[in-house]
Amino acid sequence: PVVEEFINTTNSLVSSLEKHCNKNLLLEVVFYKLVISFNNESLDQKLMEDIDQAIFVGHPDTMLFLLFISTAVSYCSKRVNLEQAIAIESVGNSIDQENFDSILRAHFLSSKGLLKSYLDKSNECDRLYKEALLIGNRKSPRFSTILFNIAISFSLQGRLNELNKEDLVLLESPGNERQKMIRVEAKLVNSICTAHIQNSLIFLEEYKKILTKEFQYLIPLKSGFVKIISNDFDEKNYQDPFLKLISKVYFFSMGNMEEALKYFE
Repeated sequence: PVVEEFINTTNSLVSSLEKHCNKNLLLEVVFYKLVISFNNESLDQKLMEDIDQAIFVGHPDTMLFLLFISTAVSYCSKRVNLEQAIAIESVGNSIDQENFDSILRAHFLSSKGLLKSYLDKSNECDRLYKEALLIGNRKSPRFSTILFNIAISFSLQGRLNELNKEDLVLLESPGNERQKMIRVEAKLVNSICTAHIQNSLIFLEEYKKILTKEFQYLIPLKSGFVKIISNDFDEKNYQDPFLKLISKVYFFSMGNMEEALKYFE
């Protein structure tokens, strides 16, 4: 039921696993722990050990297993636990996915693309993201979730307009509140990275209105970026780690390794 719901709805994995988690299967128990911890900033070392154990034990449903692997790769990548992310990715690569739904395969490719972005392998990242959008079934409600997540990655390099026309149209038609937030954030970040001041100001105001309370802390961060491209040279605006990430990604994408390496601490 979890895989079916993932493919055919935009319901969160949290809600799906709350309803369908089989507590007699270790992987499903750990999967639930993983998704409820996904947005926590810190790395949960105990969870990492549980993930390893769950992978070792496995699961009789290989499609659910791949969904778990994809989520674990993304979780590790976002916390820069890259060695473990690579190891988990290799497990996913070993699964025969030929007869899997295209959404599951696209979701795995998207998680691999995210990992490559953290490994600063921009060409591989691009290839994986584009392949994910190419093979994913656009009629599946889940396709838009994959697209919106990829759009954020493209916006960090100021390359949102490189998405094809069909994807850009879909980006303008968010299906839920989360996607509405992602759409505005992608547009705002893309405008900042391309130093388009007028668009940045427009999307910043829209961003302020649409953000829910839990994400309000992001507003000063984005406002600082807009000030910078508007020639406000307050030095503290340059110290934010997110700006450093944007700078690093930009210089890597331009092939300027010397400048990119300045943003590593």
